[in-house]
Amino acid sequence: MACSWVLVRINSFEVAEMKPCKDSAEFADRFVSMGLSPGDVHRFLSPYLTQERLQRIDDVLSRRTDRVCVVLDNLYHEHNMSAVVRTMDAFGFQELHVIENITPFRPHKGIALGTQQWITIVHHNSFEACISHLEGEGRVILAADPPDKAQPMGGSSRPAYPLTEIPVEPGQPLALVFGRELEGLHQELRDMTHGTFYIPLHGFVESLNVSVTVAVSLHEMRRKIDELPEESWRINHEKEIFLRDLWCLNSVNRGWQVLQEVVSRKEGSGKLS
Repeated sequence: MACSWVLVRINSFEVAEMKPCKDSAEFADRFVSMGLSPGDVHRFLSPYLTQERLQRIDDVLSRRTDRVCVVLDNLYHEHNMSAVVRTMDAFGFQELHVIENITPFRPHKGIALGTQQWITIVHHNSFEACISHLEGEGRVILAADPPDKAQPMGGSSRPAYPLTEIPVEPGQPLALVFGRELEGLHQELRDMTHGTFYIPLHGFVESLNVSVTVAVSLHEMRRKIDELPEESWRINHEKEIFLRDLWCLNSVNRGWQVLQEVVSRKEGSGKLS
C-alpha cells in the first residue's frame, strides 16, 4: 500500500515513519508542505533512477487514461480487489473508486504485485458520496449486471447496453460500477446509476466472477478508447506531472526518506527552487 511521510521525535532525534495513505490528496498535501512545486520530485529523484526506469514511467504515462473509471461496491475478497487493481494498471486505467460503507478495501499485496501504487484509488464512505463525486466530474454512470437483470423492465427508459455497445465518445467520461461477490450491486446504488450494461453469456452459467467481469469490460473499453483521438482520452497535463512525481517517488527504494534528504540538502544550500 502507498504510504505518506510522518516525522516522529524519539530522544530528540527525528525518525521517519510510514503510515497508510488513503488517496493521492495526501501525497499532494505532503509535497506542498515540503515546499515542493509540481515536477520537483521527478527532478530531485531522477538521479536515483536508471534512464530505462525513467523512460518506462514516461511510456506508461503516455498510455494512461481516466476517461473511464471503475467503481467497486464493497468487495470483500482480497483476491478480487487485488485482481481488479492489476487489471486496471495492465490496461492503462488510472482511477479506481471504492465504496467502503460496509467492507474496507484492502487488496492483497502479494496478488496485486505492487500495482496499487501506480493507480489512483479514491475512497468513499457512502453510495451518495461516490455518485455525487462522479456526477460532479460529468460522468455517465453505468452499472454492471448479469444479462437477465440488466435488461430494462416494463416501460423503463434506463438504457441497458451490451458491453460492446456502450458509447465511448470524446468529451464524455464514463464510470463503470461493479457489485460485490455473490450479492451483486446494492439496489440503492443501482438506482442511482444512469443505466446498466452486461456481458452476453452463452453457456449455462448466469454470471461471471467480479474480477473477470472487470477484466473483460476494461479490455473492451481499451479497444474503444484506442479508436479515439489520443487527446480525447489521455490524462491532462497537470495530472501527468503529479503522477510522474509520484511514480518516481514509488520507484526509489525508501523514496520518502531519500526525497527528504535531498530537500534538506537543497534547503541548506538555498537551492530548493
